[in-house]
Amino acid sequence: MKYNRLLLIFITILLQSFLLLGCAAAPDPSIVWSDDFDGKALDGWEPLFQNGRFFIDDGVLTATRAGDVYHSSTVLYGTWRFDLYLDDNTGTTHEFRFTEGTYNFQNLEIKQSQNTQVWITTQKDGSEPISSFLDLGQKLSGWHHFDITKIESGLIKVYLDGEYLFEHFDERSFDAEGLVIMYCCSGPVLDNLEVRDQIIDIKP
Repeated sequence: MKYNRLLLIFITILLQSFLLLGCAAAPDPSIVWSDDFDGKALDGWEPLFQNGRFFIDDGVLTATRAGDVYHSSTVLYGTWRFDLYLDDNTGTTHEFRFTEGTYNFQNLEIKQSQNTQVWITTQKDGSEPISSFLDLGQKLSGWHHFDITKIESGLIKVYLDGEYLFEHFDERSFDAEGLVIMYCCSGPVLDNLEVRDQIIDIKP
């Protein structure tokens, strides 16, 4: 009797372990595409204007000099998560254009002056851009995690290192054909990129 009880406990623990492993291994269906840059080639990425500006170094998207790089992406509403390296040189700007469409875009800008400013800018059909921004009151440098969420009403929210920063609203219709990184400098640029078609809870 005691042996049967121990055997039952063992089987139960074994089944629970398999279930947990199965859940952990199951892909998240909200992730449309992602890139952790752990490979050797920039699969799906296309440098703009000049080749050879971007490469992978030690699992990180890296630039040899200032330039732009493009990846096809049709996600218009959802969550964009990524780690961005902030070069703290005054006068530099780092841009993450999370939707690039036909004559329109929605863009995160990190502007480095005496302090770091975070901007969201939307532009449609060549009209005047609409911008919202927050001055952080300090200059950031090094790696920082960003989350951008957008819902169908046009409300965009920005998070830095898991903390809510501000929001931006533009109710005009946009389209999405790609994602563009427009980076100011040489050195590390981007890592741990996830593009989701759902809004997720942002936690520190």
